[in-house]
Amino acid sequence: MLAEKLSTPIYYLMLSIMILNLFQRKHMATGEKKRFATLWLAGTLLILQIEIGLLAANKQPDWMLIPAFALYAVILFLLRKKIFVFRRTCASCGAPLASREFIGRDDNLCATCAPTPEGEEKPEEEKKEKPQPITIAAPEIDEENRHTLGKGTPREEIPRDTDGIDWEAWEFAEKAVLCYLFRGDEVLLIHKKTGLGRGLVNAPGGRIEAAEMPIDAAIREMQEETGITPKELKEVASLHFIFTDGYSLKGTVFFAYNHEGEARATDEADPFWTPVGEIPFDKMWEDDALWLPKVLEGKRVTGYFIFEDEAMVSQKIIES
Repeated sequence: MLAEKLSTPIYYLMLSIMILNLFQRKHMATGEKKRFATLWLAGTLLILQIEIGLLAANKQPDWMLIPAFALYAVILFLLRKKIFVFRRTCASCGAPLASREFIGRDDNLCATCAPTPEGEEKPEEEKKEKPQPITIAAPEIDEENRHTLGKGTPREEIPRDTDGIDWEAWEFAEKAVLCYLFRGDEVLLIHKKTGLGRGLVNAPGGRIEAAEMPIDAAIREMQEETGITPKELKEVASLHFIFTDGYSLKGTVFFAYNHEGEARATDEADPFWTPVGEIPFDKMWEDDALWLPKVLEGKRVTGYFIFEDEAMVSQKIIES
């Protein structure tokens, strides 16, 4: 019967996935989420294997395979966010990913776009003398008043020039995302009601939660702040902020070109559509007027900024 014939290939498929999981161990620092994804997938195949084994042992008719595979499909759907984290192309530039990047990088970045791993030497031509990193303990998080975090940390300990900080070695207090959603020649922005930047105009966004991918955080934050689900997201910028009061933030910026739902006001934000040519930079963070126009021109940027409260002290933007 068909169940007996299917049992063997499913077993070998499950075994192959477990072998792949062993190879993923060497990439635990960058691919923990993908390693768990293969474990979840192997687990679902084990359930399917048991179902088919029971059908074969009880000599059930072939049509009983339909509900067995239907149940398996339901399990895959429920676990889709844990299992389907792989992609064949770079999330940043769209280049095909090498095998080790495909199975070992949760951020789905190619070798060109990926940050240099800690402790790994760069090519000689990229080496240059850097100042010693300054380490300041992350301040206690206050959800409602993020712009006042870290008060009491001596301001003289924070360099007021972006060139005086080892940005690669800096341990950021938080990681966050921004997502700009486009509809024709309009972009969706928000009047922010809470948190860092309260009272300013910004794009929907917020903190990345534990074990959450940046793209998933961008979708979730826009849903929570505007009621909209963004589609076709593309990573376009990486921003780094250090405040003279000791707070620091590393942000990933996405552009989205499609969506589901209608914008609505929430407790966190009042969303509004505005023509791209009329973005109110005078009501936004100072850095937005420097890097956002470059990204709108199609450039990818990496920005480094030092702020004192809401005033920008120093900035450096690298285009690629």
